[in-house]
Amino acid sequence: MGAVTEYDLEHATLEWFAELGYEVLPSDHLDPESVYNERASQSDAVLVGRLDAAIRRLNPDLAEDTIEQAKKQVLRRDQATLALDNEVLHRLMTEGIELEVV
Repeated sequence: MGAVTEYDLEHATLEWFAELGYEVLPSDHLDPESVYNERASQSDAVLVGRLDAAIRRLNPDLAEDTIEQAKKQVLRRDQATLALDNEVLHRLMTEGIELEVV
């Protein structure tokens, strides 16, 4: 058996995600030049349209300004390191977001 390549690892990971019930799309869906409009540039790590749709699906009674507050919290990256930014994002996604609703 040959060495495991990045390609092998990527495809094994995508298969695992599919087995867990995640929707695995062809990579051209993430190409900024594609007709899918998933992201504006290669540097966009978060698919904002999908984030917006998920917030609305999970919280159908939220007002528009509250949805925008939630998106801003998820998209904010102001920690000293990428690792800390990822930790904060993980916490927001697993523990929820606290928002002031008036």
